[in-house]
Amino acid sequence: MRVSHLSSRPLVPLLLGWMVARGVLPDVSFAAPPDLAPAVGAAVDSAVVAGLPEAPLVTKAREGRAKGVPEARVVAAITDLAGRMQKADAALGAAAQGKNREAVLVAGAGAVRAGVSPEAITRLGRVDFSVRAEALRATADLVSLGFDEDRSVELVLKGAASPAASRAVGNLGATAATLLAQGQAPSAVLDQMGQSIASVQAAEQDPPAWGAGGSKGKEPPGKGLEDAPGQQKK
Repeated sequence: MRVSHLSSRPLVPLLLGWMVARGVLPDVSFAAPPDLAPAVGAAVDSAVVAGLPEAPLVTKAREGRAKGVPEARVVAAITDLAGRMQKADAALGAAAQGKNREAVLVAGAGAVRAGVSPEAITRLGRVDFSVRAEALRATADLVSLGFDEDRSVELVLKGAASPAASRAVGNLGATAATLLAQGQAPSAVLDQMGQSIASVQAAEQDPPAWGAGGSKGKEPPGKGLEDAPGQQKK
């Protein structure tokens, strides 16, 4: 018998059980929470069957319900998020696997929405897993602000490669927005942030000297991203 569609949510667990029993899928529970409307739950089930993490989809569904969004629009939003996560998953490949998979795919979905190309997402997937999601979000922020994609990716990769600078990668978008608001040209903004990252990297390569008595010498000159305009402490 040919099943043309899953119009009834109860069919989903039955189909999954059949696939698990025959080894097509691993024995993992995919049923969406029962508090979701049938059509919404079916959309979540379908996305999870495709290998996507359940939590962000359920969160999106519950946000829509809390705001009184019509069911059809909630289903559309879940389908859209799932589609963007799938595109990010395809571009990232093995880089989307591991304990940070959910955060990386959600950040990747944001990058897809911002218009970041699959090729750029693949490049960003090569950074250390600890900053992979932040790198994707930072690039999405920069591209959304109108910065050139290639230069944005280069800036983010440069920051992510430095243990000290990587801590500020998540602030690149906010820093860039502040500098733009101050009237700086986009190219000048990227140049300034690149110089800040270079200063942090130089400090890493030339650590402060320690005196014979064990006292720490002067810190090497250099301005970190935390001290860039928009990140200064008040």
